[in-house]
Amino acid sequence: MKTIIKKALITEKSYSKQDQGVYSFLVNQDANKAEIKQAIQTMFGVKVENVNTSSIRKKTRRLGRSRVHTKRAAGKVAHITLQDRAKIDLTKLKK
Repeated sequence: MKTIIKKALITEKSYSKQDQGVYSFLVNQDANKAEIKQAIQTMFGVKVENVNTSSIRKKTRRLGRSRVHTKRAAGKVAHITLQDRAKIDLTKLKK
């Protein structure tokens, strides 16, 4: 079985949306919306109203003035909207 939820994304923007019941997670690229919804509901015991996903493409970055190049990995982000403005305890999610 593949791991669907990799980790919670905690940024300023995602943290401010938690009051509205919207949480952001980094998920497996092969996971679809139905699998993500089922994984969140079983993992945290909440009802999911909506799942929006977006893909992150690979990006090449330069480190400083040197010619060393690194690549940011591609990924997929899921924005989960919960019913009735429910809350999720993000400490339950392993890192």
